[in-house]
Amino acid sequence: MTLIGALPREHGTWAMVIVPWIVGCGIARAMTARAVLLLCGAIALFLAQHALTEWYRARRLPPARRASAPGIVVVVAFAAVGLVAAAPALTTLPAGLVGAFVVAAIALIVVSVVLIDMRLDHALPGQVLGAIGLPLTAPLAYFASGGGRARAAATLWVVDVAFFLWAVFYVRLKIIARAHRQPLAALGDRVRFGASTLGVTAALAAMALVALAASDFSPRAIVAFVPALIQSIAGTIRLDRQPRLKPVGFLMLGHSIAFAVLFIALA
Repeated sequence: MTLIGALPREHGTWAMVIVPWIVGCGIARAMTARAVLLLCGAIALFLAQHALTEWYRARRLPPARRASAPGIVVVVAFAAVGLVAAAPALTTLPAGLVGAFVVAAIALIVVSVVLIDMRLDHALPGQVLGAIGLPLTAPLAYFASGGGRARAAATLWVVDVAFFLWAVFYVRLKIIARAHRQPLAALGDRVRFGASTLGVTAALAAMALVALAASDFSPRAIVAFVPALIQSIAGTIRLDRQPRLKPVGFLMLGHSIAFAVLFIALA
């Protein structure tokens, strides 16, 4: 098993790790050595979790193919590197907060294993789980960069989760539209087809707005969600065209960068 083979193929998950980290550092207005080590640790732990799930999934494969899956040694190696790198940041946090993060990480791993058994790890539930768990780098980066307000850290997590859940549902809309055999020529058909995604987008923006209102951040930071709202509307209108998924992936990366820049600037 090569190192390249151990890397996740879902490129969007990398943004779910790195962009929230950028948001956390940006809100703290600093990028400390502890924060950089935290990012290295978070990436290593992310790779350890991916290797663990690939190893667990390989149980169903024929022996010849099972050999290509990462082994426990790879899992342990990534986990050890991750814990050592993240330790300087984690040791500065209150013990209760570290415990909460550890419990959350264990819960996410357990749920991901259950989803593999249910064959839902690559489906919507698995993608939603990633959008909920990976943005934990936002509050951790905020604390590692000198931030000290627990409410602000929680708000960063909620807002990042809202954004990446939008990305998950938007990409899912495009995947379903690509598999749809009948053309959506009429605007009314396209609106009905994308209605659930539009509703989810509005609900997630409202969730972010509530989180901002309950924190010390400026409500104008909700502007960071405006490009996503526009994209959902524009993407629904364009459902009469066969979507190409690779450009959609690059588009989501651009949206995540725009979200981070706008949120940091306006919060």
